[in-house]
Amino acid sequence: MDVYGPDEAEAYVRSRLRGDGMDHLLGDRVSALAGALGRLPLALSHAAAFLINEELTCTAYLARYADRRTHLEQILPESADTEGYGYRITAALLLSLDAVEAADPAGYVVTVLRANTGALVDHANDHLWQPDAHQTLSRAGTSLIDAGLSSAATAFWQDTTRDSERLLGSDHPDTLTIRANLAVALSLEDRAEEALAIEEEVLAVRERVLGKDHPDTLLSRSNLAVIYRDAGRVTEAVPLMECVVADSRRILGDEHPCTLADRGNLAIVLRKTGRITEAIALAEQVLADREQFRSNPQDILNTRISLAISYQQAGRTTEALALEERVLADSRQPTADSRQLLGEDHPATLTARGNVVSSPLALGRPEEAAQIEEGLLADRLCVSGENHPHTLIARASLAASYQRAGRLAEAIALQEDVVAANERLLPADDPDVFPISATSRFPTEWPTAPPRP
Repeated sequence: MDVYGPDEAEAYVRSRLRGDGMDHLLGDRVSALAGALGRLPLALSHAAAFLINEELTCTAYLARYADRRTHLEQILPESADTEGYGYRITAALLLSLDAVEAADPAGYVVTVLRANTGALVDHANDHLWQPDAHQTLSRAGTSLIDAGLSSAATAFWQDTTRDSERLLGSDHPDTLTIRANLAVALSLEDRAEEALAIEEEVLAVRERVLGKDHPDTLLSRSNLAVIYRDAGRVTEAVPLMECVVADSRRILGDEHPCTLADRGNLAIVLRKTGRITEAIALAEQVLADREQFRSNPQDILNTRISLAISYQQAGRTTEALALEERVLADSRQPTADSRQLLGEDHPATLTARGNVVSSPLALGRPEEAAQIEEGLLADRLCVSGENHPHTLIARASLAASYQRAGRLAEAIALQEDVVAANERLLPADDPDVFPISATSRFPTEWPTAPPRP
């Protein structure tokens, strides 16, 4: 790997900080910082970004870097750093990852670091698996899932599964966790049958190795019920989720986050089977409990979304609209550390914006719905691209709103675009080709609580 010369490395750091008006962070330790990082461009790039984002002096950074380096030397032997630069890049990377994950809950900036984490995995070879799977692997994969990057998460967990089975064995607890994470990623990609096959195998092994009451076994049963639900097998999902809720209460207690998540998932399954009154009662109680127990803000948002869906299906449109608007406002609301909870482009925020549309339409306000959907379509195009199913759904939904607002020429043009896209992307007899007619409307894209990694 190429390195900067001493003057070049110091000039790079000074230029980066001065360009962002952060001269006051330089001090007299710039040369020491560059030397500690081996004057490696990648490590210096991570360090400069960290200094700027965290407004940390070079002296303070060196202290944190030394702590990270010491920790890495404890978990990775010297043979893992045959080229002589791995520790430096890895320590700088992990410091950046800590900061970015704190500053970017939605995970989009984190994805920039995923490639570097992949380089770390390749560089360290099998040493990240001694004696067990290192936490860096889990953090890399789960952050992809949390960011909604399901394809990238699937690829990551497939590779990690192969390594874990080779190095730790198929029955090792870490291997089972990794395979369960792969099932989650596949489910989020709508590859339900593949996800089911993996989760059923993981559950069988966990019941045999860990016992039926082990928390990991309970999590597998919960995830399996959610995947059944998302695969349309709700008659199998309901009894399994009811048992999971009973076991979660018994083993973990009513206030445990997993118990609350399981109860929320049961409410969704009940709604999907038409038991709407029970679903609403349960979702209302889950929301009250989450607020009382100060659950994770994103979990509270998800529960509100689920309850809003049930309100709308029960014809309680005014209540649904009020809750949807609160969800949308909260998804953009700064948290206690002055950062957005999810961000404008997070999949959950985009879904919430789509959900808000249904209630204005039900109340006879199509122009208001169209205005919301125009912004949503623009963002879907930026985030997902013009051929993604979510973008096609947004385009067709906007066409329906235009039609209801009497803007027929615009509605027809959009509908023709959607039909052409479907015919281009899918065979004519494919069951997933969207049926569009002059009066049809795409089903609203309601989010459901995903399996838990």
